[in-house]
Amino acid sequence: VAVDLHFPTLQKALDGIDDDTKLLIDADVASEMNIRRIIRKTETEVGPINAFFCNAGILGGVWGGGPEVSNDKWSRMWEVNVMQAVYVARHLFPLYESRGKGALMITASAAGLLTLAGNLPYSVTKHAAVAVAEWLKISYENIQITCLCPQGVKTNMLAGHDPTAVWGGGGLISPDKVAIMTIDAMCQGRFLVLPHPDVAKFFQFKSKNYDLWLQKMNQIHNKNLDLLRLTSTKTKQQSKL
Repeated sequence: VAVDLHFPTLQKALDGIDDDTKLLIDADVASEMNIRRIIRKTETEVGPINAFFCNAGILGGVWGGGPEVSNDKWSRMWEVNVMQAVYVARHLFPLYESRGKGALMITASAAGLLTLAGNLPYSVTKHAAVAVAEWLKISYENIQITCLCPQGVKTNMLAGHDPTAVWGGGGLISPDKVAIMTIDAMCQGRFLVLPHPDVAKFFQFKSKNYDLWLQKMNQIHNKNLDLLRLTSTKTKQQSKL
């Protein structure tokens, strides 16, 4: 079963998969009504849900801005990046509990453990996504909760952006590699999935010396500002040619 906001994207993603039980659902997961519809349609037409993957997310641009970001954009990112998982837990977990088992995978981000310099809404909502995953893990003993926190992944979310300055040189990895690592973690019953090994080191460094970590992140923030100004200048110069 695959869900996306745009139906053509679904068809392309599942093209070549020969499965009579394949179900494509076009839906905006920011809507609680749509989450209920996804769950009911899947349970009715395919069968009991064993695992639900909350993978939809909004970045809002690598340089997404700070307090000046509009309330509408804040609300949209909050609904997709955070409430999606809350709605799934609200409507799917009672079914899981009645069966005595089930799994939920929440795609957060390395920004949820660290931060994304230059993008306040993304950093805040991904921190909240991690918090939702932690709370669910603590509260539901018979439901497996997995939290995925990658840095850069080769998807349309980062199309047109230079990831090296933003993701601390962690590099972009393929969605296939992330998927394999996530499934492996779920099979082993692990909570946290870190496809980029450096994230664990950064997270440990943050907990050991918070002030120094903040200083380092400030340096990255300033570096990104310089890169943004340089890119903007080059763009303006090219437009005049």
